[in-house]
Amino acid sequence: MIQSIHRFRSTRLLGPCLFLWATDAAAQPQSGDTSGRVELRPLRPTPAASLRPLNLSPLAPNAVRPTAQPELKPLHVTHPATSPNLVSVPLSLGGKPMADMQITGGRLREQGNGAGHVAEMAAGGQLVVAPKVDTNPSVVLRPLTRTRLSGLVIRPQAGTDALSVSRVFSQMDGQPVWMKERGSYKVSLLLGLEPDDKDTHVPGPLPRPIQLHLRADAGSFEPANVSINSEGVDGYRTIAFFCSTDANKDRVQVRFDIMGDMGKNPQTIEVKRTLDKLVIEPTYQTIAGLGFGTTSLRIERLAEDGDLLPDLAPLTVPIFASAGFLSRPEVAIPSGLSFAQIEFRSAGVGEARLDAGSGDWKASSIAVSMKTPLGAIIAILLGGLTGGVLHMLRKRSSRKAWIVEGVLVGAVTLAILYFKPDLMTLVSSAAGTELGAFGLSALAGLLGTPVLDKLAATVFPGLVAAEKAAKGRSR
Repeated sequence: MIQSIHRFRSTRLLGPCLFLWATDAAAQPQSGDTSGRVELRPLRPTPAASLRPLNLSPLAPNAVRPTAQPELKPLHVTHPATSPNLVSVPLSLGGKPMADMQITGGRLREQGNGAGHVAEMAAGGQLVVAPKVDTNPSVVLRPLTRTRLSGLVIRPQAGTDALSVSRVFSQMDGQPVWMKERGSYKVSLLLGLEPDDKDTHVPGPLPRPIQLHLRADAGSFEPANVSINSEGVDGYRTIAFFCSTDANKDRVQVRFDIMGDMGKNPQTIEVKRTLDKLVIEPTYQTIAGLGFGTTSLRIERLAEDGDLLPDLAPLTVPIFASAGFLSRPEVAIPSGLSFAQIEFRSAGVGEARLDAGSGDWKASSIAVSMKTPLGAIIAILLGGLTGGVLHMLRKRSSRKAWIVEGVLVGAVTLAILYFKPDLMTLVSSAAGTELGAFGLSALAGLLGTPVLDKLAATVFPGLVAAEKAAKGRSR
């Protein structure tokens, strides 16, 4: 947040004095900051005729500063007369003990009488002070939004009596991209150092580079070690982060740490897996033809990584078949699931082409082979023959016509059941096996042509009713 640097020149022989005023750790957050970290407000300095406040602006309009606890802030800077080459920076440690802080380019000491802490650095040097471990919750990075790391980089500006206060930031450049050749998602990260006062301070090279190291349990960085040797654009560093995901989720959060001179800063990147294609997976690639064979079709949605995508949004997928019968013309993949199933029954023999989806989301066409069901055909004929013989024995007749009728009635009945499976679900399911086909054909052969009359009334109720009415009028 905004900090004000006040500078003045003393007329005494004690040398120039620099004042850096910051805010109280209990300052309230501004309404535009959604990160939860306490924003800083400038304190009113001690009145002095020679004080000239500089107009400082934030790092960036979209800068995020994690706020679960008060952060480091320099209170003021002075050049003691006893040591002209030494800069003393009184610091507020945000309630942290001195043992939890790390300092580079100087030293940290505790003032007496509970007056706080002081960091000391060489007048022409650079002071880096940060918590050893940032205990704030891991920050979730958002695309093109800068997030400040804990810690400060303090140094005198060359050729002036002003002091520069800078902060390291991290930024995710765009959305994660799937890299097929590596089998992982790629996230571009930008690291840099920006001064708090971008309006009045000209970024420049650092006396000593800021050393950072990146580490993740579920990913790798290229490069993993980064040196920032300048403020501003000249010091920006781009890092490629390659990470894997969980196939059981539509989005995952990958945690990593930025360590080094700025302490340990936990950060998180969210990777959202998106729909890449639809796939049809049949349980059986080859089934019996002529309506004897069935198979389940599994319609799956896959992400870019080739794994199942349990998307939160439901998806309705139309299904098309060049031959055979589908249990329904479309299938709905429910929210949170990655697939749905539909039944396919053969018709005729040969090959059936199956397609799913429309527009941008269309599955690759697959083929299901429907072979000639020789075993089932023989079972139907034998069943009809057996039924005819039984009919003849029941009638105590020697007419061979009953046998022929049994074979024909059995064959026609099974044909109707195979091509109209919705007539009798239980019966048509039994007809899907050779033994079931034999039994149904034998039963139809035993009952004879009345079975066909019942089926005709079921399949063509209008025609049967019209025929009966015509017969009634003819009488």
